[in-house]
Amino acid sequence: MNGHRKPTGEYRSITISRDCGQWYVSVLCKTKIKKLPKTGSKAGIDVGVKRLYTSSNSKYKKPFEASELQTKIKESQTSLNRKRLEKVKVNRVLRKEIKECETVREVLALRLRIKQSSKNYLKENIVSQNFIRS
Repeated sequence: MNGHRKPTGEYRSITISRDCGQWYVSVLCKTKIKKLPKTGSKAGIDVGVKRLYTSSNSKYKKPFEASELQTKIKESQTSLNRKRLEKVKVNRVLRKEIKECETVREVLALRLRIKQSSKNYLKENIVSQNFIRS
């Protein structure tokens, strides 16, 4: 058992399962629970709308803001769609240029230029946004 606590007490059941190529072992043990000593202090938690919870020692947590994440997702999707549309427009122009080529040499030169421009496109747009780390 790598990285987990060792089971103590009487074994009740052992389940071996495989998920996504990895093996897992689940062990159920019967143990005696040790009672903790009483401290005399009390704790309370208030669940609310403005704050997710407020504890008796005045600690609180704000609720999860999904709207912030939704705006980030919308901005990134808009940016990605703009880049895709840009690439489609470039491909249309290049197809027209290929049709206008009269010799095989001109077609090969144009394909080389397309290859170089796509490498530059990747360097400018993807590496700069830290999608690929060098």
